[in-house]
Amino acid sequence: MASLIYDFTFEENRNLKDGYFYTIFANTFETIVSRIFKVAVLFSKLIIAETKQLSFN
Repeated sequence: MASLIYDFTFEENRNLKDGYFYTIFANTFETIVSRIFKVAVLFSKLIIAETKQLSFN
């Protein structure tokens, strides 16, 4: 009986750790993707502004 309880708690702890690491990874990944997206948007705005300025000159 004691070994059964131990196995269950060990399994639960492992699942919690996996979930915790997954959450950290997902949050980090989301942050990286959003930053890349923001940089891409800024670059596209810069390129559009440059082309407009060139066409006016």
